[in-house]
Amino acid sequence: MWKAGLERQLAEPDIQAQLIDFVRGGSYAWWDWVAAGEYHRIATRILTLAEDRTARVRSQVEAGFTDPPELTDNLRMVSIRQAKVADTRRKLQQTAAKLSIYLRDGEGRPLVPGEAQLPGFPQLSDQPVQELSAGVEAALARRPELKLLDLLRRQVQIDYSNASNQLQPELNAVLWGSQDVGAAASSKGDKSDLEAEASLLLDVPVERRKARGKMTETQAKMSQLTAKRRLTADKITVDVQMAHAAIVSALEQVQETGEALRLAEDLAERERQNEEAGLSDMLKVALREQYAVESAEKNVDALQLYFHSLADFRAAVAQDDLSR
Repeated sequence: MWKAGLERQLAEPDIQAQLIDFVRGGSYAWWDWVAAGEYHRIATRILTLAEDRTARVRSQVEAGFTDPPELTDNLRMVSIRQAKVADTRRKLQQTAAKLSIYLRDGEGRPLVPGEAQLPGFPQLSDQPVQELSAGVEAALARRPELKLLDLLRRQVQIDYSNASNQLQPELNAVLWGSQDVGAAASSKGDKSDLEAEASLLLDVPVERRKARGKMTETQAKMSQLTAKRRLTADKITVDVQMAHAAIVSALEQVQETGEALRLAEDLAERERQNEEAGLSDMLKVALREQYAVESAEKNVDALQLYFHSLADFRAAVAQDDLSR
């Protein structure tokens, strides 16, 4: 019965591993959708800037204050940015469809989120999510791969104990006794006295070779499992170290790209003001705005990488296993 119960427990680590992978996949899908929403907002915002300029530039051309190519250049930017908006909308819809694999309504049906439900990226903390040493310790205590190996080793130990028992002699004690009781059955008084007999039966296994072979086999399996557990623990430690390093690096990238975005948007705004005052042209405005767009997209890339890395770290330390 103990071995049968152990076999039932062997299914739990596999279920835990599937749950961890499912949560990580859902996290990736969520942050991909959020990132796609940010890309779409960037494209829409830069299109709005070009569209809002069109009427002003047209009136300046008609009044003779601006050369006609300035209007043509702005209309060209509008067309390019409209195409970009269409492309980012497509990617947003695709990531929403992928997210529906993990997102369900109350009846369990796939739920495709709409654009109105899009959140932004949350504010990040400067501190890592968890200390590296604590993460490694948690992973070694929780990861289902190690739990599975521990259960397998216990199973092999049971097999070893069973084989060892087959080598042991079996000693059985037998006690037998009889006595006539009750009133006399005849006038002879021939009731028997108490008769008792005790015996010990020693059963020594004759075929011991099979049991010894089983013990040797299970000892080899235990050695293999011990070595495999050590290697698996080392790999898990590396997984946690890599995920932690990715979080630290991604956080730094978020900070640096955020600063680059702030500077690029400031330069783009100054260039727009210069163009309105007649001190710049549409080509310079387009370049500054494009630099700002690229900086904004790199910041989104860094944020997406950060939250992907966070999902990897949670998976590495088995933060979403069944026992929690």
